[in-house]
Amino acid sequence: MTKAEQLRKITDEALAKVRAEKVAKHKAYAEKLINGKCRFYAGLGKGSVKVKLRKKLSPSLVVEAIVDHGFAVIESSKNGRAILTIKW
Repeated sequence: MTKAEQLRKITDEALAKVRAEKVAKHKAYAEKLINGKCRFYAGLGKGSVKVKLRKKLSPSLVVEAIVDHGFAVIESSKNGRAILTIKW
């Protein structure tokens, strides 16, 4: 194995670790939304809720995590911020 291959392997491992941490952070945020706002609005008898995401979060990763829990999500934006409509 050449030095370039070794360095590429180290780089790939580091990038995979950073990616896994980022995905875990977004999944935790999605859990917080589901157990917080979604549960609250479901208790009020609503069938959906609109949520503004923080700018530093990736909307696609949050949507993916919410869809994994069986919800339908409509994504839009206003003034540079992502707005998700979560339906159950």
